[in-house]
Amino acid sequence: MKAGAAKVVGIEARDYLVQAARANLCKYGIPEKSFQFIVGDAFEGLDQIEPNTIDTVFCLGFFYHIANHVLLLSKIARLKPKYLILDTAIFPDPNDVIVLYGGSGEGEGNAARVGSEAPIIVEGAPSKSALEFMLSSFGWKFSYYDWHHAGIRRWDDIEDYQEGCRVTLRVNCTASA
Repeated sequence: MKAGAAKVVGIEARDYLVQAARANLCKYGIPEKSFQFIVGDAFEGLDQIEPNTIDTVFCLGFFYHIANHVLLLSKIARLKPKYLILDTAIFPDPNDVIVLYGGSGEGEGNAARVGSEAPIIVEGAPSKSALEFMLSSFGWKFSYYDWHHAGIRRWDDIEDYQEGCRVTLRVNCTASA
C-alpha cells in the first residue's frame, strides 16, 4: 500500500493468518476498502479475480509447495498482470526437472491442506532451467534479483539465497520472450 497500490488482494488458505493480516492492516490505518482476502485454495482463489484488475502478482514462498506449476502460471496469465514477482526454492539440477516430495500440511511454513484428505501433500521444486522453461512458455521475460550484490552482510537464516537454492525473479508478463 505504501508503494502506491490502490488495492491489494491476498489469497491464503489459513483463516487465522487472514485474520491477523486484517488486524495488522487496520492497526496501521489502511482502509478496509483498500484490501481483500480470499480464504481458501490459491487455484480457486485466482479464478475469483477478474482479468485486468491486478498489476503485479506476488508469489512468495508458495511455488515450491505445489506440484501444478504450469496450472498456477496459467491462472496468473489469465489475470493479465504486468508483472509477477516470484520467490521460490529451486532444485540444483542442470536439467529441466521438477523434484517431487511430500509434505504434511502442518505448520505455517509448509503447504496448507486444502480440500484433500490425502496423508501427504505432493509438492515440487523446479530446477532453475525448468522454471525458466515454464516462464518462457508463456512468452514472459524475466530477470533474477542478485542477492549477492544486495549488500547483505549476515546470511544467517537466508543461506538458501546465498547458496542459490532459492531465487527471486521479476517477470514481465507483457513482454514477449
